[in-house]
Amino acid sequence: MSVYIPADSGPWYELETLEETPRSSGPMVEIHAPLEKIPVLLRGGSILPRKMRLRRSASLMFYDPLTLVVAQDAAGNANGMVYMDDETSLLHLETPTTATAGKNFIERALSLSLQGTVLTCSQLHEDEPAPAYRPRNTVERIILAGRSHAPSKVELHVGTHVNRELKFTYDRVKRVLTIK
Repeated sequence: MSVYIPADSGPWYELETLEETPRSSGPMVEIHAPLEKIPVLLRGGSILPRKMRLRRSASLMFYDPLTLVVAQDAAGNANGMVYMDDETSLLHLETPTTATAGKNFIERALSLSLQGTVLTCSQLHEDEPAPAYRPRNTVERIILAGRSHAPSKVELHVGTHVNRELKFTYDRVKRVLTIK
């Protein structure tokens, strides 16, 4: 199937395999699209939070951990956002009653910078109080597409402290780094 991809938009990745979409000289690219599979492309420079465990219903996925799929742009940077609420009520629509009461949802800004070496997570609106909603979900895995080489080590920093070194694997053929 021929697909239009803007010529100046940087790399694009196939979401299922995270392989970079081969580019030709024009904006049209050929993508393998059999009847049993819908091709989905992820633009370089974006971060997509996903719940990857297969369940029989969405309600069973509520506390599932997140996988952050990071598609680097040509400079090694990416940005995204995580939004979470209780998934059952309409409390996220309510305005907090006092200045100290937090919102009933969370929004976090995600950013990969310094040529793909530092991934940060921060409160989206720094001037707002901490949210009242506290999800129990964790980040189980970070998958970085478009890595040119494997790192020597990966560390988790919380604040100014190094908490621990993380395990990782690197697929040289697909150029994908997976951090657990």
